[in-house]
Amino acid sequence: MVHRPARLVDLVCAMRAAGLEPRRARFVQSRAKSSPVMVLVEAVKNVKPDLTILPTLNIYGDDGQYTEEMMRIYTE
Repeated sequence: MVHRPARLVDLVCAMRAAGLEPRRARFVQSRAKSSPVMVLVEAVKNVKPDLTILPTLNIYGDDGQYTEEMMRIYTE
């Protein structure tokens, strides 16, 4: 699921109400020093709580170009 970071608590509550447990979450931000613009959440149905927060994904580097990770995402 892709959602706004400010609504993360609402998202987790809705997932749990539907029998889904968040497993992995990753914040996405435009640049390293900016606030996250979205959060990616992967959930699994009917499992025990065990959330892993992954490293933040930065879209652009200091030079204004896509980061290496973003380039890998686009080319794979």
